[in-house]
Amino acid sequence: MYSAALRQSEALAARGSAAVAAETDGGGGGGSGERGAGSGAVPAALREWEGDLGRRLQACLGKLRGALSCRIEAHLGACGWPPPVSGASSSGGDGSSGGGGLALEGAAQGDITALHQLMVALTRLQLVEERSGFEAAEQSGQPLAALAGPSAPLLWAAQLLAAPLGEKLGALFDNTAPAGRLDRPAWLFQTVVRLAKEYGPQLEVFQSLVDEAGLGGGRYLFGAEFARALREAAKQLLRGRKLPALLEAEDGELWLTWVDAMIDFDTKMAPPLGVIGAGGPASMTSKADGPPLPLPLLRCGALGVLGEREEWMDAWLSSEGGAALRALEGVLYSPGAWDSAPSLQLSFDAEDQPAWRCEFYPPAAAEGAVSLAAGQLLPRAHNFPSDEAQDRYLNFLAADVLGGAHSTVVRTLQQADLFRDAKHHATWMRKACVCVCFCHYLEHHLEDMALTIAEIFERRAEAAQTLDAHSERHQQQQQQQQQQQRQDGASSQTAPGSGGGEKASAAAAATAARRLLSKPLGDFASARREWTLKVAKAVAQGFLQHAQGYMADPAPFKDPDPSAADAAVVSAGLVDGLQWLQGALAALAAQLDRDCFRDCLRAAAAAINRELYNGVATEMLFSPAGARQLAVDVGALLRLFQPYSWRSPRAYFPELLDAVALLTIEHPRATDELQRALGRDGRGPGAAEALREAGVRVLDAEQAAAILSLKL
Repeated sequence: MYSAALRQSEALAARGSAAVAAETDGGGGGGSGERGAGSGAVPAALREWEGDLGRRLQACLGKLRGALSCRIEAHLGACGWPPPVSGASSSGGDGSSGGGGLALEGAAQGDITALHQLMVALTRLQLVEERSGFEAAEQSGQPLAALAGPSAPLLWAAQLLAAPLGEKLGALFDNTAPAGRLDRPAWLFQTVVRLAKEYGPQLEVFQSLVDEAGLGGGRYLFGAEFARALREAAKQLLRGRKLPALLEAEDGELWLTWVDAMIDFDTKMAPPLGVIGAGGPASMTSKADGPPLPLPLLRCGALGVLGEREEWMDAWLSSEGGAALRALEGVLYSPGAWDSAPSLQLSFDAEDQPAWRCEFYPPAAAEGAVSLAAGQLLPRAHNFPSDEAQDRYLNFLAADVLGGAHSTVVRTLQQADLFRDAKHHATWMRKACVCVCFCHYLEHHLEDMALTIAEIFERRAEAAQTLDAHSERHQQQQQQQQQQQRQDGASSQTAPGSGGGEKASAAAAATAARRLLSKPLGDFASARREWTLKVAKAVAQGFLQHAQGYMADPAPFKDPDPSAADAAVVSAGLVDGLQWLQGALAALAAQLDRDCFRDCLRAAAAAINRELYNGVATEMLFSPAGARQLAVDVGALLRLFQPYSWRSPRAYFPELLDAVALLTIEHPRATDELQRALGRDGRGPGAAEALREAGVRVLDAEQAAAILSLKL
């Protein structure tokens, strides 16, 4: 794009070099033979002349730039530039400024013509002076110079227009000035945004000189270059005055105030810089109105200044961390933190939808923690201009914020468990269930957070791949120019970041996100499983404690009241245990969500099944009436689990039901036939088939034979 302009700008230098070469070729009769034998070696004297000419040319370029700048400033003054920084209207319907501006209509035609010609000359001079920079901007692949960052030279003409405004900004917002208060960063940034939006459109009249200088094609827009120059002035004010003052103040809240103002500034400066449709990264309390800012624009923005010095970045991250931990503490220790979440309280069918029917049943603290981590803290990761700072922030979010939430919940559970007793069993169980639901809710939403973090990593990788692709393409073009024979091979190579590269980067980003959250995700999952089993164990132990008499008394099975068994009356020793278990299951159903309740119910039933099978079914002697009484008792137990079972509660008590099936075989002949089929050692040839016909599902032949031996 810039080749033609550069060739025009360097035509004089090329002609001078040709003249020097011709003079060298024509001098000295014997010299031509030596040069032919010397393989084109450049004489040392010519090298000295080249260096001297280069230094003189550089000095001339500097003087020429200074002279052009002075002339341009004089003509700008005649055209009413610079305008006032404060007091200008920013709401002119026609785009004109109420406080001054570039008054080309009232200026003399000679000033306008001279201004245009001088700016064209200055821009062409810059093309020669910063040739490598313009080539780098072209090779960056970015559609705008504002997106190419430092590799795209800022037009000197735009700098001349913005320089006096930058000086006025420095004076107006100095730390000692009334408008330079550290607690009002928005005053500075709003003024810069207003200047860019108000005067940028006026300066579009100079777009023709950009095209005339050979920078056409849309990459360089004069209004956007003016906005870039204003942004650089604001960044310089940050470097020289504001950030050192913030560092000296040692106030974390001030740092966050400035960071939020910088985020807002970078977002609002996107349209003046030519970037349309970028809503910007989400701030602490608001959501983005559009797609995030392009990474190149973000890294060149005001927020990118924080990454220039380690102490600034450390102060920022420390402030972010302190604010995040304070917010987390407020969420976890608020008065109603462990009550039902607001979403559950506001649900219209909350009364008809018990906890064990809900996918999640979080406390208010769980919703608050997710809202803080996923809705407020994680979106701020988009704002970090450097990969290193972004990684530090995400690691802090995973280790300190999410890890802190896990530690608080586990500590609450351990303290409650430490002081648990029979009198406060219901209180302990409620607190344990609430914490289990907290862990389950966080565990689920961490999966969603992993997707968001993967998007951040993928966006970062795509930006790096784009840069690498254009860099490799530029190297290939250089190699093609040097070695024409490799042109076909080089041009057929696939650029990184296309096709399979994009899929690979997405997979790598997802893996990195899962790795980042693996620790908190595993911690919450482990805590949920551990304390779900502890609650189930407590339920089983409570039932067994209330059924101790039933477990220790063989009379109801050896010599029971036949009328009680026939009337399906539950054993007296089991009544208290069943009543307690009924209340415990109802409490769990009102406090645990669907998956946690299902796991707890299954574990509690397994423990009860094991104890009744080992303590009653395999230890007592059973008369026919006693076997029927056991069947009545087990049936009553199943009826307690029936309302909370998705299918049949029989699946929770397999061994106990098999024992009942064997003990309640009525006819002695059927019992004898089954015993013969099992054999003495339980290895009879028809044992398996005989057990299936008897309704036995899980007991083996040896266990079944032991049960049958208990029948009187």
